[in-house]
Amino acid sequence: MNDQAKQPEPTPSQTRAARRRSWRGYVLLGLILVLGVALIRMAWLVRATPAYWQDHQAFLIETPEQDLQNLAADIQSKTLREWSYPIGEGDGLRTVRYNFDEINAWLATRLRPLMKNQNIAMPDEIGEVMLTQRSGDLVLAFDYQSGTLGTRIASFYFRFESENGQPLSAAIASAKAGEQPLLVKHLIHRLSKQPRFSDEQTQKTLARLGQKKLVPLPPIPVDDNRSATILDIDIQPEGIDLTIQVAFHEDE
Repeated sequence: MNDQAKQPEPTPSQTRAARRRSWRGYVLLGLILVLGVALIRMAWLVRATPAYWQDHQAFLIETPEQDLQNLAADIQSKTLREWSYPIGEGDGLRTVRYNFDEINAWLATRLRPLMKNQNIAMPDEIGEVMLTQRSGDLVLAFDYQSGTLGTRIASFYFRFESENGQPLSAAIASAKAGEQPLLVKHLIHRLSKQPRFSDEQTQKTLARLGQKKLVPLPPIPVDDNRSATILDIDIQPEGIDLTIQVAFHEDE
């Protein structure tokens, strides 16, 4: 006599159901693992420091403060000299070379005082700002405080186009936090919500930038009577060649 009743064999439908549960369990486990790896990679990319930012930090550390001040003064003197010398026949068109070291020295030492003098508030979260190039794009990068994430590096990649001697136009090609690509449209949308950018023309410009469309660069005042139109930016490994057209104001 058997002490225990023999367990009945599972029916075919029960076997199939068990297999489906097992299959779904493996799929769910696989999705969790993939998501976990993706989140870890994203966090690592966001925290990553681009090589050009490391080079920039080394430049600021290794260059004495007085040398940075001298580089900044040199670029201001060169801009004033090259942009403002008298316009003669045919010489309103001129090309000025700027290297990234002198640009970044100026950004490190003169940007904040200039903005303060113009009553423009730099957001407290933003620290240093730099300019460089990657693969033909001009890269504007800065560090910022991101709550519990600490200091992170944001980078905007700009492309430029000009046709038939028209003023140069710029567009945001891409954006990154660390090495993690960001949605340009989302970033620009958040920026457009700030009160300082509430006027209609600025909103239109931001909307075009958010769609990665080209935006014409506005003329830059040279003095009371003249302004400069940027016609071309030739991006080199060590700097940029800026071609401008200096002309009297149209009402002159």
